[in-house]
Amino acid sequence: MTDIGGARLRTATTAETAPMHSYVDWAAVLAGAFIACAIFVVLTTFGSAIGLTLTSPYPGSGFSGKVATWVTGIWELWVAVSAFAIGGYLAGRLRQRAYDATEHESDVRDSAHGLLVWALAALLGTWIVTMTARDIAHSVNGGGGDRTPIAGKADPARYAADAMLRTDKPTPGGYDEPLHKEVASVLAAYATGVTITQDDAAYLTRVTAAHSGISQGDAEQRVTTAVRQVRDNANRARRTAVMVAFLTAVSLAVGAAAAWAAAGLGGRHRDEGIDASDMFRWR
Repeated sequence: MTDIGGARLRTATTAETAPMHSYVDWAAVLAGAFIACAIFVVLTTFGSAIGLTLTSPYPGSGFSGKVATWVTGIWELWVAVSAFAIGGYLAGRLRQRAYDATEHESDVRDSAHGLLVWALAALLGTWIVTMTARDIAHSVNGGGGDRTPIAGKADPARYAADAMLRTDKPTPGGYDEPLHKEVASVLAAYATGVTITQDDAAYLTRVTAAHSGISQGDAEQRVTTAVRQVRDNANRARRTAVMVAFLTAVSLAVGAAAAWAAAGLGGRHRDEGIDASDMFRWR
């Protein structure tokens, strides 16, 4: 018969005689988090470069929005599992074990270090990617409100305004920046699906006809098309944002599970003295 009382007494005695210290090995956590963050940033940047080659600005070519979103989600899932699993494994492998607990408790502590790696790496990686994307967008858009072809395509309302006011006749003074901005602001107000008012529709029609030199009927058709384009682009952007957010959340959740399992595996390999080079050696 197993002496449960004696086992508990020996465990309690060992715990009481053990020196008081933190069970969190922050050096191992930081090492794993930095490795995971580096892998996360490198693979995310590489995936962004591939994504740019998989899309096309021309109708009928490249991947559709839904396909591109699912491809991005699958890539994020693979990146999250790879980065967090490697970081968690290193944290579990590098953690100094305190021999004052059962094997199960030690496994839980190893896995908890993997979750800490996941939390730190996710925060750092998200911050780095966000800052990098903001700097790139700022430089692409000219650092301000300068009108560039890329900036016009990036703003659906501005692009719709430019298309609506397009003319083949040279206008005195060249491009009318304030007018295009004003028209774009009016169009942007109806991106949520609100029906355009008669006053705004009449104003846009008069401005389009006067600026472009087209008939009243053609101007009305341009206004209707511009409002529909802005509305469709806004709805498409909202659906894509929801899908990307959902896939990102799933990737992070799966990454947390991967970090937990990998850290526990690293701790077991540490205790068993398994040579990690065997994992990367060709047989």
